[in-house]
Order: sequence, then C-alpha cells, then structure tokens
Amino acid sequence: MTEKEELKFSVVIPVFNMAETIGDSISSVLNQTYQNFEIIVQDNDSTDKTAEVVMSFSDSRIHYFKNDTNIGYRNNLIAGWKNSKGDILYYLGADDVLSKNALIETSAAFWIDENIGAVTRPYFWFQEDINIPIRITPVLNEKKDDVVAIDDFPKAIIALHNEILGQVSGLAFRKKYLRDNFFTRDNEWIAHGFPFINVFKDHPVVFLKNYQVAVRIGHNTMRENGYTAYKISPTTRWVDMLDEIFFEKEYQEFKNYFIKKVIASNFIGLVQIRCYSRFKFLLREMWYLLKYRWQNIFSWRFWFFSLGCIIMPKSILARMVDWYKNRINSKIIKKIDFQYDINRN
Repeated sequence: MTEKEELKFSVVIPVFNMAETIGDSISSVLNQTYQNFEIIVQDNDSTDKTAEVVMSFSDSRIHYFKNDTNIGYRNNLIAGWKNSKGDILYYLGADDVLSKNALIETSAAFWIDENIGAVTRPYFWFQEDINIPIRITPVLNEKKDDVVAIDDFPKAIIALHNEILGQVSGLAFRKKYLRDNFFTRDNEWIAHGFPFINVFKDHPVVFLKNYQVAVRIGHNTMRENGYTAYKISPTTRWVDMLDEIFFEKEYQEFKNYFIKKVIASNFIGLVQIRCYSRFKFLLREMWYLLKYRWQNIFSWRFWFFSLGCIIMPKSILARMVDWYKNRINSKIIKKIDFQYDINRN
C-alpha cells in the first residue's frame, strides 16, 4: 500500500474535565506505528486544565474544539465526527490508552474489503498499573481478525455483546457509511452503540483479535454519576435501541435472541446498579430482567446476583467487588500482549 492509498484516521477524543489523564491518551496516539492521522479533541466545556494539557502538545495534527456549553455525551460524539476530516472515524476515551499498533491493525482490517463498515476490538480495564489488567472482554476469535455480517446468527450477537456493551474507545467507522440519523435518540448511556449497530445492519464489520485499548477504571462515569446514569433502566435503553434499529420483520429473530440471551441475561449489571445508584433502581432492573426473559425465574445465577445485591449493603459490596478485581481477577487473567508508549517525544 502506498502512502497515497493510506487511510487517514480522525482520532476523536471526547472529553470533559480529564486534565489528569488526557495527556496519556494523546501521547498513545502520537506514538502509533501508523502515522497518517489527525487528533480531534472535542471538549464538552471542561472547567479544569484540559485545554492547557492539550495545548502543551506542539503537534500540528492536534485540533482542539471546545463547546460553548456542555451538550451531552451523544452530541459531543457527533460534534467530533462533524469536525473530523479523515477517511476513518476512530473514537478514544480521554482516560484510555491505545496499543502502539492499534491504528495500523485497524487500517489493515478496513482494507480487507471496501464494504467493511466498522472495526472493533477487545479491551481490558486497569486501575493503577496499566500492566495489571483487572477485567477483560473476551476475544471473538483468537486466531484471526474476524469479518462478521449481521446475518451471521448467532455469532453476530455474541460479537456485539462482547465488544460494544461498555466502551467507546477503539470503535472505528468508515466515515462514508455514517449518517446523521445513526445518532438518533437522546440515549447518553449507549450513544456509541447506535451508530455501530446501524452500520453493522448494512455492512460487515471486523472484530480484531488483539487487545487494542487499556481502559482506566478510576474515572468511571457510572461510579461518579450513578443516579443520573441509571435513572432510566439500562435494560429498557437497550431494548428501545434494538426496537428502533431492527424494526423490520426480517430482524425479529435477531432482536428477540439479543434481548433474551444478552440483555436480559446480564445479571452482573445488577451489582453496578446496587453499588453506585439507588436501591429502587435495583428492584426495577430485576423486574425488567424477568419481564424480558421470564425463564430467569428458574435461573440460579439471577437469584444469586439479585438476592446478593438486596442483602449486601452497597458500601460493603462495592469494596468487595474492587477487592475481587484487584486481588483475584488480576491474578487469573492471562498475560496480555499490549505494547504502548505514552512518553512525550
């Protein structure tokens, strides 16, 4: 591939008050093995020193845009997209770190076929030391980058659940396939899921085999804004999104399978709600899990998580979860080959 044929990446970093971490995120992009990119820092009216950190970098490929007011997560994603000039839109959280080969491996995936609409990746979480993962998403195919179409049933559902449920970082779109109506609904919680699933509906996507993103846990929005985040049920948010996108009859089996086997079987989400939001939201979520999958009545896992969350005080449960991740999970997760560079040149 010649330089003229290279795909230009627009790495969009949506940010709000992340002065402590955005420097690492930007550095991990600047030190990529693939250098044909621009960085769009889309600042959602930060009140800390985010702007100063961004301006401390002298690279002309960095473009800083600050909104006059806080326009919300979804609208900030859209603003970053609108300000981008590249062939590929690549989102990165302002507290996350990319592997050195993230862009070159993503570029190779898009060149598999011109019809590839998006590329996604497995990722892992870390708390203090990036070299100690405390939670991971499973790899779809350990042997190769896997091309998946929406009718690869149920493989497509497994892939969707594994890769887009939580994080925006590392999601890449071929820009010419994006449309304004792919960002419909004021659904802040899974705003990045809307464009991805809309693209996936009409175009195959590639699920990379290598871990591309290290997600920093310390600045988790769900922890800091639990009441707001869970004021609307996560389960109903997912169901509403699926109803909106997969409204045609031909997708009913796909949608119903996704709801029952993925959304209404996500019992671990009850723990997050119990730890960082209100008790009434926990009870409401239990009801929705039963509403959308009545078979949960006979699931020992459903009752284990439900009763455990009801009985255990939230302060103790939150400490137990963090202890388990840091002391147990970190020991049993196999070593991840994640090469990164956050040094400023």
